[in-house]
Amino acid sequence: MEKNNAAKTMSNEEVYEKIAAIWDMLTQKVDIFEGPASKEYTQWSIEIGIYKDKIQINLGNPSRIWIYIKSGGDDSPERLQRTKAYSAKIRNSLKHDQKFYTRKGEREGRTIGILREWCRDDKTQWNEIIPWVQDHADLLKKIINNVDEHTESAIETITSELKDDESSLPVYQIATYPADYTLEVLHRKWKDNEINVPAFQRNFVWTQNQSSKLIESFLVGLPVPAVFLYTVRASQDYLVIDGQQRLRTVFDFFDGRFGDEVNGFRPQFDLKGLNESSEYVGKTFSTLERNDRKKLRNATLRAFIVMQLEPNDDTSMFHIFERLNTGGTALANQEIRDCVYHGELSKFLNDLNRIENWRTIFGKPEPDRRKRDVELILRFFALRSTKGYKKPMKIFLNNFMKMNRNPKPSELLLYKETFEATCQSVVDCLGARPFHIRTGINAAVFDAVMVAFSRGLSAIPGDIEARFKKLIHDKAFQENTISGTTDESVVARRLDAAETHLFGT
Repeated sequence: MEKNNAAKTMSNEEVYEKIAAIWDMLTQKVDIFEGPASKEYTQWSIEIGIYKDKIQINLGNPSRIWIYIKSGGDDSPERLQRTKAYSAKIRNSLKHDQKFYTRKGEREGRTIGILREWCRDDKTQWNEIIPWVQDHADLLKKIINNVDEHTESAIETITSELKDDESSLPVYQIATYPADYTLEVLHRKWKDNEINVPAFQRNFVWTQNQSSKLIESFLVGLPVPAVFLYTVRASQDYLVIDGQQRLRTVFDFFDGRFGDEVNGFRPQFDLKGLNESSEYVGKTFSTLERNDRKKLRNATLRAFIVMQLEPNDDTSMFHIFERLNTGGTALANQEIRDCVYHGELSKFLNDLNRIENWRTIFGKPEPDRRKRDVELILRFFALRSTKGYKKPMKIFLNNFMKMNRNPKPSELLLYKETFEATCQSVVDCLGARPFHIRTGINAAVFDAVMVAFSRGLSAIPGDIEARFKKLIHDKAFQENTISGTTDESVVARRLDAAETHLFGT
């Protein structure tokens, strides 16, 4: 069998597509497990991220399937740390009957993997191989999605910035009431686009086994946790703020197909992973007994309906989502802003985020998945354009996006020219990663120096690099970039100091 190797660095989306393509091929070409070709060693290898960490799915010889992650880059402690982090995630997520693989010799400590023995000659086991690969592909997606957690942080951690991020929420007036909907009614609303999953929600991630157990719970009358639906004031449609996996499971089972469509294919949704004695094993919705279909259609799921009364927007939805999902990864501030204040400015900021000189300044070639880089661009424009900064910084940036949600094209052009010229000048004068003072980029040094540069583009001093070095070693400026960095007085002193040191006569 031909060996497939994707040697180039791929985006997360491309990785997902590659895994999906492998899954699709396995489901449609099971004959790869028999005949002479099945004795050959087959490998799909994908490199991801700036460190070229690699995931691999191997069909070994004669009866093994391997899935593993190998850390890329040089032989450094950071590389080993990433591998160990990957290993811990995999081991904590797998069932007890899995075996683990660790490379010995020259690659020891740099590669970990998973091994499951299969008998190629026993065709009764083939139906186990495909869902096993699918389940572990889902696991790898989650690990890939968190790749940045195991690399150097792009943003320096400053206590005052963290406290600002956690500042109190705006005051809301919210009405919440319960509603018991039948599954049939919910499904109809879904089909009519009256229930939607907002952009900030994660993808559908449940396996077919997990989903099957939920359907069985409805069939046997076990309690199922409630869902939370947010009422959009303009359309009165519902947005799912908690319970997507449960709702999507129900809707998929009624439709007879499981999960999202990949390359035009969706597997049949038959109930798996149940007790062998269950009367529902292997059943699809259409093959259930008539009474069971009626029971499922008429089963109720409690929903808490949330309506925001004041202020006149829908911003509470994102904070409710964040608090309901405290066990997971909370939404970052800029992720929320891009949803709440979606418009021309949001699109514009995300486009600017890919400018080459900006990536050189930020210190990572690919955009930050939590949009911390986009937030810095917003911070630059907000501090440069607004007089009378008021803390907290989080609300200040929110207000700037709200007030400038859809600027005129001429304003966006001016913003673009200013940002590009500023980035070009900073890279030319100060080099790459100039604001990485200790670890990652220092947001306080960044905003002060970038704003100063943007205002002095027409007259850059010949000794600007020496002036910058003197600025960052100034004790007063250092204090204003490591403590109380979002206080009004500190922000003002920092901006004034940068402009005076860098462009003063």
